[in-house]
Amino acid sequence: MSNINNQHQSLNTDNDIEFFKLKYNGDRFEDHSIPVDCLPDLIAYQDLLLDFARDAWKEDHPNRQRLPNHFCKNVHFSLVEIGKGSAIPTLKCHFPSGGQTYLHPVHPHLTALKKGEESLVSLFQEASKDNYPAALSQNKITLLNRFGASLKDGESLVLDHSDSSAPTLITAEIRRKLITRLSETYEKRISFSGKILGVHTKNGLDIESDDFGRMVIPVDHDEAKEIYGPNLEALVNLELTVTLDHQDKVKSVEEVHSLYLVDDISQQRHDEIDNLGNLPSNWLGDKSDPPSEQAMKSAHQFVNYFDSLSELFYIYPIAEGGIQIEFDINEWDLSVEFDIKGCSEVYGVNKKEDSKDIDPTPFENIEALCLFLNRYFGAGNETPE
Repeated sequence: MSNINNQHQSLNTDNDIEFFKLKYNGDRFEDHSIPVDCLPDLIAYQDLLLDFARDAWKEDHPNRQRLPNHFCKNVHFSLVEIGKGSAIPTLKCHFPSGGQTYLHPVHPHLTALKKGEESLVSLFQEASKDNYPAALSQNKITLLNRFGASLKDGESLVLDHSDSSAPTLITAEIRRKLITRLSETYEKRISFSGKILGVHTKNGLDIESDDFGRMVIPVDHDEAKEIYGPNLEALVNLELTVTLDHQDKVKSVEEVHSLYLVDDISQQRHDEIDNLGNLPSNWLGDKSDPPSEQAMKSAHQFVNYFDSLSELFYIYPIAEGGIQIEFDINEWDLSVEFDIKGCSEVYGVNKKEDSKDIDPTPFENIEALCLFLNRYFGAGNETPE
């Protein structure tokens, strides 16, 4: 794979401007846009470049005890475009003027930043081979926790440096292994459903979920008491940034992005899905199986994402161990099937124009399915839970 548009080929002839690029791969980025929850990656990338650039400048100037005044404050990054090819954000970096000389035509800030980027690329290249540094500064570990925290399974970030023989791939698993080698914990953004067990006097809500066990969600006490207190045992959908340990157990909640009650109709649909799991083997004759755990999990996530449409859903078992959800909305008659592995397929009939029918379309993960359907009727939540 070649470098992304010659990453360090300047798009401007000015010596005090340089462009840096990342590349997102995955279904969420196929329309050449970046979800809002990924934007903190760009800030963390900027801060990591600057932090490694500080090290590079000190290494190039061993006789200087201090960095130049406002070394980092004088460097400004801005997002100028999102290119095609999944999604390729381009960051323009502007340096203070007057840094070049006849003997040193390259701006000293740019020299340090390029070397800093080489260090960042090398860090992830080595991590992908299970080679890790003995230590990193706490500030770098903090920034690495922010960089790529929104990546989901099946997605990746590409650091494509002009001096690299191959692009550097960052996945959720690679960053998890890197950070947990340097620290006992790492941060990740997660979405899930849980049950309200109680309201703490000071700490917030006591929540229990199948995926992450029991945890306390920091919520204003008055809000917790008035809104959630009367709804003990009710189901809530959550999106959080959490700190996880080596075994992916939640150690603490860093930020609450969304928290809301699932209405009674949605809960009824969840109960219907759970009841399908109680079907006996051969419930429809020979070679018919009850829905698998993977199919049920995907169906639960689908109902969570489109909870406002729950009253429209008709839920059925599929003999091969899957689940089918049918519903009509606007001019559409839609069917969504989740197979025994939890993978999905959607097809639909447009009641007004046959030419708009949706042919059977497979999706490997629930996020891609929900984003695809949301383009047709826009009733989903921000992310599937």
